[in-house]
Amino acid sequence: MQGASGQPLAPVLHVGGLVTARGKRSGSDQVAELSRPALSSYLSQGSSSVTKSELISEVAGQMRDLSHKQVELLVNTVFCSMRDALADGDRIEIRGFGSFQVRERAARRGRNPRTGEEVLVQATRIPFFRVGKELRERVNGQ
Repeated sequence: MQGASGQPLAPVLHVGGLVTARGKRSGSDQVAELSRPALSSYLSQGSSSVTKSELISEVAGQMRDLSHKQVELLVNTVFCSMRDALADGDRIEIRGFGSFQVRERAARRGRNPRTGEEVLVQATRIPFFRVGKELRERVNGQ
């Protein structure tokens, strides 16, 4: 499969119940069911950020048939799968939330701010997140 530029598209790994997927390594669909408003009650209490342990606790509260350790394993597995997919150069798409991909930054010349000396900044790969339409509209209150 090729993109609009004619370049081959990287395999897409989808994670979560809002997403269907074809993983690069396994070739099988990977789907897990989680409810959409998983953290809405927590965030509505005025907190501005959520830690991984708070996420695990919230999901464990909604999935009462799983133990806290099982939910912790589930969340860690999802994050590790995402990390490994990005390290392999795959694109991750979570419908209604956004997509993650790795972008290449070319080598360039920079300046040492202290001395003003010109230095070569090596090429690097960086993770990039693009917000989905549904999340963008929800954040903007639309």
